[in-house]
Amino acid sequence: MIKLIFTSGPRADEEIVLPLATVVIGRAEDCQVVIADGSVSGRHAEMSVSEFGVRVRDLNSTNGTLLDGKPVQESPVNDGQTLVFGSIAVRLVVPPVEIAIPELAAPDQAPITTLPTGEAACESHSGIAATRRCVQCGRTFCEACLHELRLSGGPARVFCPRCSGQCVSLAPPPPPKPTGLRGWIDTVRLKFKPPGKSR
Repeated sequence: MIKLIFTSGPRADEEIVLPLATVVIGRAEDCQVVIADGSVSGRHAEMSVSEFGVRVRDLNSTNGTLLDGKPVQESPVNDGQTLVFGSIAVRLVVPPVEIAIPELAAPDQAPITTLPTGEAACESHSGIAATRRCVQCGRTFCEACLHELRLSGGPARVFCPRCSGQCVSLAPPPPPKPTGLRGWIDTVRLKFKPPGKSR
């Protein structure tokens, strides 16, 4: 709740809860916040409260509106700042915003089953060898189970059908190519491979 706390005048220490709306502050009885003091104009100022914050606007009052001791015509007002209407001071109190982030349960790590050959089995097709494993939930799948996303100009990305985590290949990476003199000799040998004997 956003509140005004009177710090001087006949209503000192009184608190007023401001609604999410525009309220008029003044001496007139039809104002939403009535301050019965001769230094306050009939319709002195208005305060607008919304989810984006609080603003004050002076309504051409006789004695003006001060924000932290400085005259203002229109201005945002923050928590703890003091407004003075005529000679009556009030302090704005804005409670801190509480953001609650729900806890998400981690996906269950499924045990990887294997085929008689020792290969990991697809979770959805137990008799078929899996080709990919999800890095998020650990499940293994064959190519037919996976979701594929192709981006223009880039490699395809493969996603898990259970948790939408990214899937990586179960195939071992190719052996590194030899470098240095050994790599150069192998390259030359492949280029100049002698033709086989004709039958």
